[in-house]
Amino acid sequence: MIADLAFETQERKVLATVADGIVTAAAGRALRVAIACPPAHLTFAGQLTRALHARGRACHCIAPASTSSPSDDLAAPRSTSVDPTIAVIVGGSASADDEVYRVSVCLTEDHPKFPAATSGDPTEESHDETVPATDIVLDYGDPNGPAIRQFMTHEQVFA
Repeated sequence: MIADLAFETQERKVLATVADGIVTAAAGRALRVAIACPPAHLTFAGQLTRALHARGRACHCIAPASTSSPSDDLAAPRSTSVDPTIAVIVGGSASADDEVYRVSVCLTEDHPKFPAATSGDPTEESHDETVPATDIVLDYGDPNGPAIRQFMTHEQVFA
């Protein structure tokens, strides 16, 4: 039970950090958040929607309907290569003149592997076309609870 409480506490911290970052980065713009996650973690999309609401962003979540019952999920063998489910959070009106802030979130249950630079030089970047462009990567496989592995915003810096 203590492990469950620790996991839930860590999950709430991660959720709050993600919501705060999205709200800050999307200030004054319409919002579109795409979330790719294993079906077992689809509830994260609803939790993030509620967290964005609590921070003043009126939005709603468009999530796919579950095609299996809970008993099917228990009987199904665990697979390491589950196709992710996609949910979308939409907030604000997006007319042709409005700017839309788009962010992609990926929840994974194993430690994500990012392409490394070939020479070790931090200024040299390696681009792997098989790794999707993701703004936020959350690792639900970390033994200490959910962890943020990557968090990038596309803010314009004005000097």
